Amino acid sequence: MFSVDYLIQVNGALALFYGIYRWMFAKDTFFHTRRFLLWSFWLVAISFPFWDEWLWIHEPAQVMRNVLPVDDWVTLPNVLVVADHPAATHGHFSWWMAYGLVALLLLLRFFLRIGSLVYLYICTDHQAVGGFTICHLKSPGGPFSFFRWIFVYPPSHSESEWREILIHEQTHARQWHSLDILFAECMTCLLWFNPFVWLLQKEIRDNLEYLADDSVLHAGCDRKCYQYHLLGLSTSPQAAAHLYSNFNVSSLKNRIRMMNKQPSKRIEQVKLLVWLPLIALLLTFSNCNTPSAKQTDGNGTVKVSAVVVDDVAPIVGAAVVIKNTTSGSITDLDGEFALEAPADGTLRISMPGFQPKEIAVKDVKDGMKIRLEIDPNGMKADDAQSQLSVEKANDDVVEGQIFTVVEEQPSFPGGVSALFKYLAAEVKYPVIAQENGIQGRVVTSFVVDKEGNIKQVKVERGVDPALDAEALRVVKAMPKWIPGKQKGKAVAVRYILPVQFRLQ
Repeated sequence: MFSVDYLIQVNGALALFYGIYRWMFAKDTFFHTRRFLLWSFWLVAISFPFWDEWLWIHEPAQVMRNVLPVDDWVTLPNVLVVADHPAATHGHFSWWMAYGLVALLLLLRFFLRIGSLVYLYICTDHQAVGGFTICHLKSPGGPFSFFRWIFVYPPSHSESEWREILIHEQTHARQWHSLDILFAECMTCLLWFNPFVWLLQKEIRDNLEYLADDSVLHAGCDRKCYQYHLLGLSTSPQAAAHLYSNFNVSSLKNRIRMMNKQPSKRIEQVKLLVWLPLIALLLTFSNCNTPSAKQTDGNGTVKVSAVVVDDVAPIVGAAVVIKNTTSGSITDLDGEFALEAPADGTLRISMPGFQPKEIAVKDVKDGMKIRLEIDPNGMKADDAQSQLSVEKANDDVVEGQIFTVVEEQPSFPGGVSALFKYLAAEVKYPVIAQENGIQGRVVTSFVVDKEGNIKQVKVERGVDPALDAEALRVVKAMPKWIPGKQKGKAVAVRYILPVQFRLQ
């Protein structure tokens, strides 16, 4: 499915490509090369936003905005609150609905045009000529082709004109120009709001006509007679559908100018080399920067850092442990972690509610994103995180101290499963956030005091006032917990509770 970021990248790339095409290639006579370029513009534009995933290069981590000792805090499993998209539940007209409606109407018109051409083919008399099907129009109209169907009204043309028409339209058919037109039409339906998409579509149509005109001239037809023929066809009525390769198009002036232009010198094709640095530039923009190589110290260890994410946002409190050891770290409020690990080691990343993931240290690039998949059965706390947390326990009990990890952790009445049942029943997705399409993860923190009361509730990382307020409301309303203990004494313990709001 399209995302706003994806659409921005694709449309920005197409605008850049169009500008470069007009500046460097629009005046030369390398029509086949230009066709290749125009195809590559489409393909590169729609694919380059995914290059970072395919090449395992990821955007750098953000600079920390909250300086908090999150790696020493107890983080509860992520609470997921899902609501239907507001367009489905409330009927509010969103930007995506407007975009989809226009795209749907354009696609409907597109298929109706194809249907009209098929209907026209059925209604005409046709004959096979040299592997092509000549369809005889029943009323005067300009000649055109659609794949290997050539539509023409024979009484309107002399013998010489008929020869030019066949060469022209057979060129369209042999070189499969209809594919270019259909693909460009589909792209304009999907990216209708970008004026450069329509301009690129026009360039594609013009270039296909240049190719067909060039074939006519190379077949020995007189240049001036052919141009007069085109001028005569400019006043001929045209069929309603516009998906075909047409003998006569509105850019007749450009076609005649191109036919009279001196052929471009072969050396000028060196301009194509600009395409390579342009792709490199797009790759750079797609990834912001290239991850730096890890430096190994004398003990065979390297410093690694990355960001742990799900399919929406960074994951707070994920355990990152060096496999087969008890050494590691926990992700902070930005989902970031940094640690030293053996160069030939393996990291195990885990978080309650998500499927654990292992990755070789040598494959971890600085600032890359490591994605965890949601575990539908993942309510059980991860053993590695528990082991790592116990090692960080504070052995000294000071009156009034707020602990982060203790020997006996506080617990919700009924355990973790009861906590999630409570949260699932109490957290409501704010209507105003649904209507505005707002989603994200609210990171809250609270203290379970030595009596089990919930105190000092606050938002460590907010998303939207409505979502933040709902997360705070539910946390403050939690019943008393069973307090935690350190060295047999009840103590206050601080927790982090991420609450993720997601629209379907």
